[in-house]
Amino acid sequence: MNILKIDNLTVDVSGKKILKDFSLEIKSGEIHVIMGPNGTGKSTLTKVIMGDDNYKILKGTISYNGKVINDMPVNERAKMGIFLGMQMPLAIEGVSNADFLRTALRVKEGDNFKLFAFIKETEELIKKLHMDPSMIHRGINDGFSG
Repeated sequence: MNILKIDNLTVDVSGKKILKDFSLEIKSGEIHVIMGPNGTGKSTLTKVIMGDDNYKILKGTISYNGKVINDMPVNERAKMGIFLGMQMPLAIEGVSNADFLRTALRVKEGDNFKLFAFIKETEELIKKLHMDPSMIHRGINDGFSG
């Protein structure tokens, strides 16, 4: 199943077409890297997927888990699990990565959120990804870049 499908997307930013007939399919379990020189549309693509109002879709569709999201507000996309991480994020002291993730999941899952399951899954993922366990308790973006 496609997690993300972009079909013939053409995007305008400030009167200039940046993406022209761009298509991409990402299936479950796949990892894709988009590389290219400055000005080729990499950031434009991420911002239009996230729903930034400054980027106008002239034609084409963006589907996430089978649902067309072209006209969906940013907060609804976020609830679906779409997130845009910045390359040079500002650190937010006093709010740990665990706090941030827990709050996001609680909003997304509502009454289905289970704290113990969250803690257990977080610990398992930290081990699986070979992460320093202290990272989950750092402030958001503290020591992060790129």
